[in-house]
Amino acid sequence: MPAHQMETPAKDDFPAWVKMAQTLATKLEALEHSQKHPTSANQGKNNKNDDKGDPMDLDAMKLAVARLWDAERSRHYNEGLCYLIPS
Repeated sequence: MPAHQMETPAKDDFPAWVKMAQTLATKLEALEHSQKHPTSANQGKNNKNDDKGDPMDLDAMKLAVARLWDAERSRHYNEGLCYLIPS
């Protein structure tokens, strides 16, 4: 039987159908992965002109994180309120 064909199980052999479906899913996943992530021999051909720029410096980012003041936090705790601040 050619490599690209599979023998189908008997109609009443449910475990064999499950095994076949799992095998097909695994092979499809491997194929999709190999298409998304080519081998190192192919990477040089595709990435020569790719300029991805400088990596982002996450430490330099000033994240605007809303925070409750200590007094407001205590009030929320005492009154059973949440600590989420609506923006």
